[in-house]
Amino acid sequence: MTTESLSLSRSAIHAIKRPKGWRIECVRGTVWVTHDSHPLDLVLTAGEAHTCVRSSRVLLQALEPVVVRFEAPARRAWPASTRGAAWCVALRRLVPPVVPGRPGAV
Repeated sequence: MTTESLSLSRSAIHAIKRPKGWRIECVRGTVWVTHDSHPLDLVLTAGEAHTCVRSSRVLLQALEPVVVRFEAPARRAWPASTRGAAWCVALRRLVPPVVPGRPGAV
């Protein structure tokens, strides 16, 4: 998981593109948080956090000098069943072979 901190002076604005899954934590100060195309805004004070569930851009505006911490979502590993040759065997069970000359053949 990637964690970054950002200091913003009063009235400064910061944008996050495609924030789905990101956690925004206000470490110090007060920050206004708004998602594009969403009617509700948030105001976070020191110690409060918000996890983004939408992909639309998020704008942060410092209502006073703030420190904000961002945590990117952890990268998801491929399921164990798709590693190695096991997934090929599973796929063969699901998809019947195509025989030339039979209906459905390419």
